[in-house]
Amino acid sequence: MALAHAIAGDAPIAQSLPGLATWSADPWLWFALVLPALVYGAGVRALWQRTAFEAGITRREALAFMAGWLVLVLSTMSPLDALASLSFAAHMVQHEAMVVAAAPLLVLGRPLPTMLWGLPPAMR
Repeated sequence: MALAHAIAGDAPIAQSLPGLATWSADPWLWFALVLPALVYGAGVRALWQRTAFEAGITRREALAFMAGWLVLVLSTMSPLDALASLSFAAHMVQHEAMVVAAAPLLVLGRPLPTMLWGLPPAMR
């Protein structure tokens, strides 16, 4: 009902839905998003230190991965996630951001070989 009042203009969305203006603080979600980014970053660093700059992975590939990761963070941690639990349209915007934008960008970043280089040698 609060969403209907906010959409109708009776009250600003932030006032009618207080949780809507906040970012998620779920530690498990942060862990699931930050850990792969750190391993990928370590892999990029290891590749660029051992080979010529951009020999193992190009800057464009690294930027594609970073952009895909950012889309994932924005779609799962931002207030869009809170709105997605209330609105099917917002849920679909969140879904499409992940499927149409994040997934291809992450794949373009060649995550598997890069993340392998980010692991300790014994785990590779």
